[in-house]
Amino acid sequence: MGQFESFAKILEKKIRQEVESEVMSEVEAFLAKNFSTGPSQKAQVSPLQRSEQWMGLLGNLSQFTVTAESKAQAYHKHRSPPKPRPPHSLDSAQSIAFEFFARKGATLTSSFNSKDLKAQFRTLALQLHPDQGGSAEAFQSLMLAYRELQRLFA
Repeated sequence: MGQFESFAKILEKKIRQEVESEVMSEVEAFLAKNFSTGPSQKAQVSPLQRSEQWMGLLGNLSQFTVTAESKAQAYHKHRSPPKPRPPHSLDSAQSIAFEFFARKGATLTSSFNSKDLKAQFRTLALQLHPDQGGSAEAFQSLMLAYRELQRLFA
């Protein structure tokens, strides 16, 4: 394992040197192209102008850096939105159970998922449970309707 680690460190060092030399050559080319100052121009450039030139250079160098954040932003920017689910095709017993949920005040859409169903069942169970002031028949009907609609996800 020791030889592999030393080889990896040497390889990483060489790669870093190559990347740094490529970046430096790009920076030098950019400087030569945009900020070429001959011997006569060097004396005429004030420190304020030179700092403004460097700030412009730093602004232009930001195009060379790629961060993990910008990769994530690019992924989310070009990702397609999720497709809407089609409505469920309910048989007669399931449509009766769906209507029972709707009559009791549940806000299930026609393309609900198992999490939506479970959340609406729990809110209705709290309202219809006999210990909370509901009737036993209403709670049993809720249980039957919930089991019937759960068959869609089995």
